Amino acid sequence: MTYQEVERLKLRLTKYNKQQFEEFCLYLSSSDLDTEKRNEIRDEILDHLLEGEKQGKGFQDLFGQNPREYTQQIVEQLPKSSLKEKITFALSILLISTIIIFSRSHNDSSVFVDLTLFSILSSAVIIGFFKLTKRFAFKSSIMSILILTLIIQVAGVLYYFLKILFINIS
Repeated sequence: MTYQEVERLKLRLTKYNKQQFEEFCLYLSSSDLDTEKRNEIRDEILDHLLEGEKQGKGFQDLFGQNPREYTQQIVEQLPKSSLKEKITFALSILLISTIIIFSRSHNDSSVFVDLTLFSILSSAVIIGFFKLTKRFAFKSSIMSILILTLIIQVAGVLYYFLKILFINIS
C-alpha cells in the first residue's frame, strides 16, 4: 500500500485503534528493519484491524493486552535492514549536512569543521530520535517530545562550542 492509501484507510479506524496502530507503526519505523518487510507488516496489521472492527473487535482483542510486547515479538522475527540501506541512510545525512554547510558562506578553514561536526551531531540526534521513539512507543508522547527537544538543544549548544573550539585551535 502507498502512504496515501494507509492514511485513507486509517480514517476508518476508531480513535483508539488508530492511536494504537500509529504507535505500532512508530515502533516499527524506529526499529532497524528491512523497509519492505516493515511496510508489509504494517499493511497486514491495518487489514487485520479493519476486519476486526467489522466484527466489533479492537486492537487489544486482536493483538493482546500488551501491544508493545506484541510489536517487539514481530520486530524480533523480521529481517534487519541491509548494509546497503544503512550506508544509503548515512550518505543521505552526509549529503544533507553538506548542502546545509555550503548554503551558508564560510571561509575554507571552517567548512571542514562545520561539515564534520554537523554530520556527527546530526547523526547522533537522528539515532537518539529513533531510540527514543522506540522506547516511548505505546507510552506518554509528551515525555518523548520533551526529551527529544532537550537532546536537540544540547546538540546545538555542543555544536556551537565545539565549532568555536576547533576554529580557535586551527
